Amino acid sequence: MVMIFTFTTQLSETTQRAIYTSTMIDYMDQAGTKINALVALAGIGIDEDEVVVTADSTRLVFKTMWSYDNDVLTNAEHTIDLSVETGMSDLGNVITIKQDGALLSNPAYVSYIDTYIDSLKVKYYGYILYVESMKFEYFDEDDNLTDEEEDIRSAGIELTFKRDAVGLVSRPLRTSLYIRCFFMNSYMRMGV
Repeated sequence: MVMIFTFTTQLSETTQRAIYTSTMIDYMDQAGTKINALVALAGIGIDEDEVVVTADSTRLVFKTMWSYDNDVLTNAEHTIDLSVETGMSDLGNVITIKQDGALLSNPAYVSYIDTYIDSLKVKYYGYILYVESMKFEYFDEDDNLTDEEEDIRSAGIELTFKRDAVGLVSRPLRTSLYIRCFFMNSYMRMGV
């Protein structure tokens, strides 16, 4: 009887862990897709050597004429800021995506969380959650590493996600994802 109970308990925990892992991998895939979609539209209407404003190992700021909040091309220049903020959530560090200093609200590019502030339900946009770290490396048109902002044509982004496992708080699940995002408009403008 004890063996059957133990086996059933272990089977249940294994199933919960498998479902949890699958959910986390799906979340990572969605986060990577959103970041790639964001970076792909960098530099629309901007000279290719003026696209990147800030490029360091933990933050990317670029210019574009694309309004991510409205999903339209505008006549105004916008600045997009992609960075990790610590201590903003009980769900780990978060990636914030800001357009012209304000958090994005278009769900095509960002996730959101519902939280309570002074008993009022508030929806925060612009977050990708469960992030442990995000590291950037930058490449020029010949795929050489560069730190010169005017030469950057693509970014390699290593994302590490961390989430406490069901029933195993002392053993969190860590998963990493590396995506290479190309500044497509900068590449296309080089051929002009």
